[in-house]
Amino acid sequence: MIDPNSEHLLTSAEATKVFPGNPHISTLIRHMLKGLGGIRLESLVAGGRRFTSREAILRFIVATTLKRDPRHPSERANGGVAGPTTMAGDGPVPRSNGSIELALDRAGLWPTEHAKRQGGGERPIE
Repeated sequence: MIDPNSEHLLTSAEATKVFPGNPHISTLIRHMLKGLGGIRLESLVAGGRRFTSREAILRFIVATTLKRDPRHPSERANGGVAGPTTMAGDGPVPRSNGSIELALDRAGLWPTEHAKRQGGGERPIE
């Protein structure tokens, strides 16, 4: 569930500009309402408008990727060497272990706290 107090909220239209591949707004709304492969893009409605967050987008990307390729990213990088395996259906995608924020920053979607301390700021929506 999106925490509107700690996550960066985006309207559906703004989310299309942040989501990789810039999908059509109807695609994102479908991901919010019906999901993709049983995984929904988290959203909330406030004042009659539907919102998601940068963090929810990353959780959705991670969950749908893990559903397709359940091997942990470190296993793929190490040629299948043992490491923790997380299935998308095993529970919620972790929110605060730092890896999601780092991946989000690497994808250019949101700077991590570390990046902010190093002089980086919030990236504007393009």
